[in-house]
Amino acid sequence: MQIAPRAQVPGYLVAGKTGTAQRVDPECGCYQGFSVSFAGFAPADDARFTVYVVIHDPEVDGGGGSITGPVFSRIMGYVLGRYGVAPTGGAPSRLPIEWR
Repeated sequence: MQIAPRAQVPGYLVAGKTGTAQRVDPECGCYQGFSVSFAGFAPADDARFTVYVVIHDPEVDGGGGSITGPVFSRIMGYVLGRYGVAPTGGAPSRLPIEWR
């Protein structure tokens, strides 16, 4: 299983973490809406850049990977290309990504 496949950057290994959180409305002091995020770095096998994307109250359903993953991918892809970071093409880790 792959986490946040929409956050991939072609040619590079990416490492990251998704996030979904309820937001507190300061007027009522109650939970009102969500924020979703994706924080990641690349290339994962020789880190050069970190990008953190947050979207408050997204208008579509989904979590951090499905909503902010594509934004992360486009920004990180641009940054890696802009600064001439050669594609790494390294093999992903075979470590399990699910806890039981």
